[in-house]
Amino acid sequence: MEAKIGYIKLNSGVIYKISELNKKANGTAIRDCYSNLRAEARTLKLLHERLYVLRCKETEFATMTDTNKKLLKCVGLDKNSEINERADRLEQILELAIIQLENGADLGMVLKILKQNRGEKDD
Repeated sequence: MEAKIGYIKLNSGVIYKISELNKKANGTAIRDCYSNLRAEARTLKLLHERLYVLRCKETEFATMTDTNKKLLKCVGLDKNSEINERADRLEQILELAIIQLENGADLGMVLKILKQNRGEKDD
């Protein structure tokens, strides 16, 4: 269940009811929200960098957390994940075809692999 927020606190400290904001106050509220969002994103990036440093001290296989990806997922803007999954699959299919060609596989088999790339069925 999503919270319904009806009030906003501006950076000046004043609290307003969103439905009663005039155009200027609304613009100020939007500006403040974006300003706060950028500040929080920078803070998250620094925290992830610190976590990476701590992980590196523990193990040599530490990975850096992708802050931008996490933020997009958090706010529900990671809809491109389906596109990325398809691109990853296509890349895997092409890699497999290249490996098969390098190993001297039958061209018919490589053609079937590449047709998967186009989404075609075998004949």
